[in-house]
Formats: sequence, structure tokens, C-alpha cells
Amino acid sequence: MNETETLIQEKLVLSTDELYAELGRQPGKGAFLKDPILEGRRLFAGIRTQVAHSICSDARIKALHSNGADATALVAAMLDILTNVLVPLGVVASPFTIAALLVRSGVGELCRDQWAAK
Repeated sequence: MNETETLIQEKLVLSTDELYAELGRQPGKGAFLKDPILEGRRLFAGIRTQVAHSICSDARIKALHSNGADATALVAAMLDILTNVLVPLGVVASPFTIAALLVRSGVGELCRDQWAAK
């Protein structure tokens, strides 16, 4: 297992609340003064729609999902996409954390409308 796969596995074994807490502790947002789980949920809700277009328009993501790829493969495919999308949004949280939350919340659900339109 390479370093990327190890990092992905470390995120995927965390509970959803642990992932939200990681996101809620993002530097520069004052989140350390608030409940990190609630702050993480708020931040994720705010960026989910913004990252959906980039994730769902990527042919690799659609192919992996259609072919029943496992969570590790989906997260790995999202990493470069998320890095390019999150930086302009000012989100400094780990793309591994965001990708794990996106996969956990359901890629098919996230992309349903966009994939149905094609």
C-alpha cells in the first residue's frame, strides 16, 4: 500500500462525526472556538454544491462509480480535482477529508442530477 492509499484508509475508518470535526478544526476559520463537528457540517454543506460540478463532470468519477469501485478508488480519483477546486474557495482542509465525506454521503446522490442531464 502506498502513502496515498494509507492516508485514504486512515480517513475512511474515521466516523462521519470525526471527519466533520477534522473539517471543523480547519485553520483560519475560528472553528476552534466552536463545536468542531457542527462547524465541519456547516463548512461541508457550504462547499458540497460548489465541488459537485467538478467531481461529477469528471469522466473517471462517473466510470468508477458505474463500475462499482470501492471507496478508496473514488477518494483517490477525487484528490486532484478537489485540490484544484478547494484552493480558490479558500478551504485549507485536507482534500482527503473532503473526499471521504463526499464518498460517505454518496457519489451517486451527489451527481444524480448532473449525470441524468447528459
